[in-house]
Amino acid sequence: MGLDIFEIDKKIFSNKERLFYFLEGKIVYPINIEIDPSNSCNEKCMWCCWEDHRKDRTKMSRELLEKIIYDLADAGVKSINWTGGGEPLTNKYVPESMKLASSLGIQNGIFTNGVLIDEFIAKTLVENCEWVRVSLGAATPYTFYKCHGIKKFDDVVNGLNLLKNFKEKLNSNTTLGVSQLVVKDNYNELYSEALLAKNIGLDYYQGKPDIRMGSEDFSWWDKEVVPLFEKAKRNLEDNTFRVLVAQYTKDKYGDAGTRFRDSGERELSISEKEKSNCYVHNFVTAITANGDVAFCKNLRDNKDYLLGNIKEKSFKEIYNSQRKLEIEKEINSKGCGVFCQNGKLNETLRYLKTIHTENKEDSFNLINSFPNLSRDKHPNFL
Repeated sequence: MGLDIFEIDKKIFSNKERLFYFLEGKIVYPINIEIDPSNSCNEKCMWCCWEDHRKDRTKMSRELLEKIIYDLADAGVKSINWTGGGEPLTNKYVPESMKLASSLGIQNGIFTNGVLIDEFIAKTLVENCEWVRVSLGAATPYTFYKCHGIKKFDDVVNGLNLLKNFKEKLNSNTTLGVSQLVVKDNYNELYSEALLAKNIGLDYYQGKPDIRMGSEDFSWWDKEVVPLFEKAKRNLEDNTFRVLVAQYTKDKYGDAGTRFRDSGERELSISEKEKSNCYVHNFVTAITANGDVAFCKNLRDNKDYLLGNIKEKSFKEIYNSQRKLEIEKEINSKGCGVFCQNGKLNETLRYLKTIHTENKEDSFNLINSFPNLSRDKHPNFL
């Protein structure tokens, strides 16, 4: 497994036809859609940014999920990230919806806390997903309970073992990994969690800094956390297992990505500092649990950036709407934080736009110079 499964700005070049349409000003439907099938969650994580969703606990119906998937297939969407909102697997219709998507040629990937992974779900995920990422965040039952608010550590570890066993049994290429939001309550188990993931037989461990971390935490991060990342990379990485940092961190700090800094300290490139337009919505967006289609997946909770509801219109109708054109004209992405994993992609798209304006042939030649990534690099997941 290569690191390029996370390098979104490279993946876009495997979708050359969409890029050509985009540069020519034609209608472009997204390659990748995030779906929140549920706002309900079975954990109480200390760092949860979706706490307000616990109030309504909306879940998509089987009929709505079916409509969405057929709509997305009609629009040529290539992949779905099942996420939340809440915990996607609290919606009992997700497994059958994944099967439907697969049958229509749409690839699946899922972010899950892993609590509900039993044999049926593990087999379904391995059969229908390109990747599965489990938010573990601990290496012991005590720390898991402290961070997640429930005593289900053993259940999650059992689910990870089931995934690995079915991957071997079915000779599947599904990429399996765990992620950890690294905070002061769990950082001391960073190395142990990465080791646990490797011992189970997973493909990677990913550490992510809390975007709310302020300047008062910098010295702690550099002194306590970075050495653990470095130790894990040094001792655990090989040709079957990787130790990774979050994409938004890597984009900003490159190879020194573990030395995360406050999102307010936006040391972006000159082109990003001068940015205004955002083009990423042409390639990736989100649909919320109540059916709202967002202009930007990171603004799915902001009513000012909703395009329409898929219960009332088709996805194509929503994406061809006047509302989308209005937001495109007024959007200004200067205030977007480094947590936006699509910042690097937007920079790439802006660069291609500039070249295309000057010389169309140069832009097409540049795009064609990039090789298409193989399926195991997940080129359709942005």
